[in-house]
Formats: sequence, structure tokens, C-alpha cells
Amino acid sequence: MRSPLRNRRVRIAVLLLVAVLALAALMGPRLVQRYHARAFTPVMQRYIAAAVAGDSAALETLSAGHEPVRWALGMRRREPALLELAARGMQPEMLGSMGSGLERLRFRFRHPFAAPGCAYPYDGIYAAFRTSGGSWRLVQAGIGPC
Repeated sequence: MRSPLRNRRVRIAVLLLVAVLALAALMGPRLVQRYHARAFTPVMQRYIAAAVAGDSAALETLSAGHEPVRWALGMRRREPALLELAARGMQPEMLGSMGSGLERLRFRFRHPFAAPGCAYPYDGIYAAFRTSGGSWRLVQAGIGPC
């Protein structure tokens, strides 16, 4: 006859194993997305640094078109404090992949940015990237609606 204590230990061990597997199944995709999003952080950091400095040449090398350059220089004129906040650090978050190798991300600010005249604070910068010549380049950058 088996000891009731041993049966209880086996049941607890099985329950813990099931709980760990369930947690891994739930958190796994999110961890993979976070890991994948980290690849875009150095590009975005250089883009924000170039925007803060007003360096259009550096912005052009990091962009796959004129729109991200115009947006960054426009934000430098209109809301330089937003770019300064972004330069202090952002947390990347994958939003999804689109066709033809386009990746969409949101770079969350560490603290929300309250713009004058806006009902809600901005929480980050939205960006789309495409690989070009072996490196990621910005196709689009922006913030949410006011």
C-alpha cells in the first residue's frame, strides 16, 4: 500500500508542472515579441538622437523615405520636449507584421507626455520599419491622436 503522503506529493508536483506549462504557454508569445522588438531599439535610439540634434543627414540614413525625416524635424520644432522624453528611453512593443517585410512597433515612453491642448497624454511613438540593405530603416513614425 502506498503512503498517502507520497500520493499527495505526486499530485502537487503534477499540479505545479501543469501550472508552469500553462504559464509558459500564455507568456511565451509575449516574451518572443519582446525579444524580437529589441532588434529595433538601436535604430530608434539613433533616430531620436538625430531628431533631437536636428541632423537631417543622419535621419535620412535611418529612414526609407522622406516621411520619417519630415516628421522628426517637425516634432523638433513643435514639441522638442517630446523628443527629449523619448531620448531618455523607451520600451519597444511589437504591434505586428504587415506584408512585404514591414514591422509595426510602439516605443512606449517611461512617463506619459502631456501636450498642451490635448485631452489625453501621449504614451509613445509608433513606428514602421522595413529592412533595406541588411539593416532596419524607418518607413513611418508618429504619435497617436490628441
